[in-house]
Amino acid sequence: DKAPAPVVTPPLDAARSDDTALSLPPDAAAQSGDAGADSRGAPSGGADAFLRKQQAPDELISSIRDVEQRRSRRPQPSAPEQEQQVLREYNEVLIRKLEEKTQALEQANRRLLDDIALREQAERDLRDSEERFRQLAEYIDDVFWLHDRATKRVVYVSPGYEKTWGRSRESLYMDSSEFIDALDPADRERIVRTLDTLTDGTWDETYRVVRPDGSVRVVRGRAFPIKNERGEVYRVAGVTRDVTEYMHLEQQLRQAQKLEAIGRLAGGVAHDFNNVLSAILSYTSIALDDLAPDEPARADLEQVLRASERATELTQQLLAFSRQQVLQPKVIDLTRVLND
Repeated sequence: DKAPAPVVTPPLDAARSDDTALSLPPDAAAQSGDAGADSRGAPSGGADAFLRKQQAPDELISSIRDVEQRRSRRPQPSAPEQEQQVLREYNEVLIRKLEEKTQALEQANRRLLDDIALREQAERDLRDSEERFRQLAEYIDDVFWLHDRATKRVVYVSPGYEKTWGRSRESLYMDSSEFIDALDPADRERIVRTLDTLTDGTWDETYRVVRPDGSVRVVRGRAFPIKNERGEVYRVAGVTRDVTEYMHLEQQLRQAQKLEAIGRLAGGVAHDFNNVLSAILSYTSIALDDLAPDEPARADLEQVLRASERATELTQQLLAFSRQQVLQPKVIDLTRVLND
C-alpha cells in the first residue's frame, strides 16, 4: 500500500489571543509516536508550535482525540446540581416578581382604602344633610316643594302640605293638577295666569285654598328657579306658608285703625260740641237766676239745663274714647234715667 501523503497544517496566527488558540497537553507529542526533537519540543512551544510540524494524519487524529478525552475527563456539574441551580435562579425570579406584585397590591390596597374612606365620609355627610333637611321639612309648618319642568310633576312636597291642604302627599304625587283643583274658584284663574312666571324668580302670590272639609285657608307662595350646569332651569323650588291667622290679625288691625280714626273724629266733634254746650249751660243758668220761682218759663229752662248736662256727659265719654282713656262705670237709677 502507498503511504498517505503528509498533511501540512496551515500556520496559526501567533498573535491570536490565548483563549482562542488550541491548547494541546504537553504529552500530546509523545503520544503521537514521534520521538524526534520536534516532538520533544512541543511541550515548551505550545499548541501553535506543535501544529506547525508536519504530521501524519493518523498521528494528528490521535492527538486530537487524546485532547478531547482529556477534556471529557474534566469535572462537570452533575444533573441534580444543574437542576438545583436552575430552580434557585427561577425561585429568585419568582420571589422578585412576587415582591413587586405584593408592593403593587399594597399600594392599590392603600388607594382603595383611601377611596373607601372618602366614600364613607361622603355617605355620612349625605346622610347628615338628608337628616337635617328632613328635620327642617317635617318640623316646620311651611310647605316645601320641588317641581320638575320636564315631567311637569311635583317630585317632592313636605309633610306640611297635608296640614295646610288637608290632602295626602301621595295624591299630589299621582296627580299634580290637584294643586289647581284645590284653589278657591275666585283665585284660580288669576293663579293659573301667573304660573308662567315660576321660572323668573319673581313668583310671589297670595291665594286661598279650599280644603276637603270646606274650610278655607289663605296661603302665600314663593317660587325659585333651579338651574343646571348649562344655566338652564330644570326645576322650580318653592315654599308656601299658611297666613290665615295673619290675615285675621290684619283684618283686626284694620278694624282697630278704623275705630281709631272714628275715635279721633268723634273726639274732635265732641270737643267742639262741648264748647257749644258750655255756652248753653252758662246762659241757661243765668236766665234761671233772673227768673222768679213762680215764672212759667222757669220749668222750660230747667229742662234745657238738664238736657245740656246729659249732652255734656256724652261728650265727655266721646272724648275719653278718642283719648283711649279707661271709662269709669258707675251704678245708675235706670228708672230716673228713663223718666228724664
